[in-house]
Amino acid sequence: MRYFKRFTDFCSGFACFTAIIYLFRQYMTYKLGDEEAEIGLVDKLKMFFSRQTELEHYLMLMLAVMLAVSVLASVILNKLPQLTFVFSLPPLLLSLDMIKSEYIREYPMMYPLLSSLAVIGGIYECVRMDKRDGKHRSAYAGSVVSAFASAFCFYIYKKWQTFSALTSEETENALEMRRFDYEIYNHADAMDMKLFLTFAIVFGCLAVIGVILTDIYFIDAILALPPMVALIYTWGAEKISVHPEMLVALSVAVFATRIIPTVSCKATYRKSAKKLNS
Repeated sequence: MRYFKRFTDFCSGFACFTAIIYLFRQYMTYKLGDEEAEIGLVDKLKMFFSRQTELEHYLMLMLAVMLAVSVLASVILNKLPQLTFVFSLPPLLLSLDMIKSEYIREYPMMYPLLSSLAVIGGIYECVRMDKRDGKHRSAYAGSVVSAFASAFCFYIYKKWQTFSALTSEETENALEMRRFDYEIYNHADAMDMKLFLTFAIVFGCLAVIGVILTDIYFIDAILALPPMVALIYTWGAEKISVHPEMLVALSVAVFATRIIPTVSCKATYRKSAKKLNS
């Protein structure tokens, strides 16, 4: 693992440490009134991280956990950097969603910025290792990100179909949904949800093409550009009401994992001096 990748892992670790320190400070000043003297430490922690009453604390805890898992995955899978994107993308998406809902009070832009560095560090590590041994980690990395984006879009579309079939009695329990699902339930009527199915297919095709054309990076980059531009335009036109920041961020990540290997040129195998002299 080279220095730039170590630096990006440090950035993710620093963001995780900052989130933990913030939670610790909040917990030390957290008061429950007269009930505090009657409950134990475990019960107080449960109330502090309650999704119903303290969603901000709960989401910040989830962000810290995701950042920690991202760092651990990068260290454990240092020989397979093309797989680390499965762990580096969730904290980026969650931090953007939390900023939108104003759940990050201190240094809000730090978390998506440092999380995005982890994504960039992963693709640069793939390029570096490809140039060393001639393999195609960069192409597979782009396919992993594209597949992740496709699964994200398909999940939202299927959830919308599930919510559309709910009866009036079942909708009364909507507030008990996870926040991610509740936004789908609450804002789906304001847009054409088939858009998610369309982009699920598009990103799925990009993942397959990336696996087939492992040596022709510029084609992948060209094909990844139109979905990103289309989603940015649709977002600007306010035609996406369900997790728009997450969807656009994923399209940018797909394009970034394609354009960086293209700019870095085709991966070439560095032959040893012995082979060159033979």
